[in-house]
Amino acid sequence: DFFRGNYDEDACKAMVQDIMKVWGGESCEGKAERVLIDTFSEEQENLSILPPTVLIAAGSDSSGGAGIQADLKSCEALGVYGMTALTALTAQSTKGVTAVETCSPTFVESQLDTTHSDIPAGAIKTGMLPDGPTVSQIAHFAKSRSIPIIVDPVMVSTSGCTLAASSTVESMVKHLLPLSLLVTPNIPEAAVLLNQESVPMKEFCPSVDAMKRIAHDISKKTSAKNVLLKGGHLVDIGGFDSCHDVLYMQDSEECEVLTTPWIETTNTHGTGCTLAASISAGVAKGLDVKEAVIQAKAYLTKALEASKNVKLGKGGN
Repeated sequence: DFFRGNYDEDACKAMVQDIMKVWGGESCEGKAERVLIDTFSEEQENLSILPPTVLIAAGSDSSGGAGIQADLKSCEALGVYGMTALTALTAQSTKGVTAVETCSPTFVESQLDTTHSDIPAGAIKTGMLPDGPTVSQIAHFAKSRSIPIIVDPVMVSTSGCTLAASSTVESMVKHLLPLSLLVTPNIPEAAVLLNQESVPMKEFCPSVDAMKRIAHDISKKTSAKNVLLKGGHLVDIGGFDSCHDVLYMQDSEECEVLTTPWIETTNTHGTGCTLAASISAGVAKGLDVKEAVIQAKAYLTKALEASKNVKLGKGGN
C-alpha cells in the first residue's frame, strides 16, 4: 500500500521514527516526510538507513531450532540484519541429525564474497564448519577485509552427532581463532581445542576456577583475543544450580565470571547458536565484547524462560 501511495502520512512518519530508534540513528524529525512522500521522485532528498549487519557462515538446521535458522531469528529479534553463507545442509530434528550434505569451500567463498560486496558485514559469526578447507576460506575472507569475527566452534550437536571433520579443529586453531574477536566454546569443545577430550569431564573442568584456567589456556594456545567458556555442562558434572560462564579478555588478562539463573527446561536445542549470534549482533551494533556478551546472555536467559513450557519436538516432552 505504501508504494502504491496508499498510506497515512503521520503513521508513516511515526514508523520511520521507530525504525531509527531501533537502529540507533538520530531523530528523523523533518526528514520523514522527504523519505515517505513521493518515494520514487528524483527531486526528493533521500535518507539512507543502514542497519547493523551480521554475515553468518554456518550449517542449516531443517528443524529450525539451531544453525542458520536460529542465528537469523536472533539477529532479527535484536534489530540486526542477518545474511548467510551456508556451509552444510542437515536433515535434523530436536532428536538428532540423520544426514549431512556439505557445501564446497569455493561455494562458501562465493557466498561470502557476493553477499559482502553488496551489503557490507559489520561482523561475521561462524557455526558449523565441516572441514579444514572451509575454515581456511572463511579465515582468508575475514582477514582480507578486517571484519570482526565471532567463532562458535561447533563440533558436536546437542544430540551427540559429530558435525566437523578432524581437520576442522586443526585449521580452526591455526587459521581462524588467531583472527577472532571472540570464541565461544562449551566445556567439551574446550577439551577438544586443548587436546584433552580423553580426560573425563569431572577431571577436566570440575569448578568455576578450573573454567578460568581453561579459558586462559585456550587464549594462550590459539591467540584468540577473548574467550567465552560456557559453563552449562557444570550443572551436569558439578551440581551447580546457576549458569556460570567465564569471559577471559586477553588485553587486560582478566577473567570475569558471568552468572545467570539456571532455567529448568528441555528446550535447549540451539542455545549455543543463539548466544553466539546474539553476541555478534551486539558487536555489529558497536558494543564492546564484554557488553555484547552480557546483553546476549540476558537475551538467551529470557528466551529460555519464555519457552520453557513450549512443546516442540523432543523439547518439552
